[in-house]
Amino acid sequence: MSAAPVHSVEESAGGDDRARRRPTARIRLVLIYGGTFLLCGVLLLSVVYFLAARALHDGSGDLPFRVLPGSQISGSGSCPGLSAHTSAADTNSVLDACLAQERRDALDDLLTRSLYALAGLTVMALAFGYAMASRVLSPLGRIARIARRGPGMDNRG
Repeated sequence: MSAAPVHSVEESAGGDDRARRRPTARIRLVLIYGGTFLLCGVLLLSVVYFLAARALHDGSGDLPFRVLPGSQISGSGSCPGLSAHTSAADTNSVLDACLAQERRDALDDLLTRSLYALAGLTVMALAFGYAMASRVLSPLGRIARIARRGPGMDNRG
């Protein structure tokens, strides 16, 4: 049987790798603040996206107009496939497809821009959280400095 290794008090107090790897209180506060902001931002983004998708979907379905046979049609750059030589039924189906694509593009654009805004605001929230954590923890640092001076010292200042 081998004896268990003996560690001195200094080794066990200062040699703990877990204590060294654990983030400081400031970093933990920043992560909590930034994570909370990010979670709320994602929730808000989800609600806005859902409401926008619903509003655009409520307008889907039939166009508010129909092309009648014999109507004059001119092509459009935003709606390929639309030409003067197609029938009225084909023109209506092409217009329906173009409108559906415009709705999808609008939602994709909304999502992309919102994610960029959320990323930028999260970075700013982390910086703000770092500044706030410094301010919140400064009295704690002062208390620790006074306690390190030891008893019997003048603790004013």
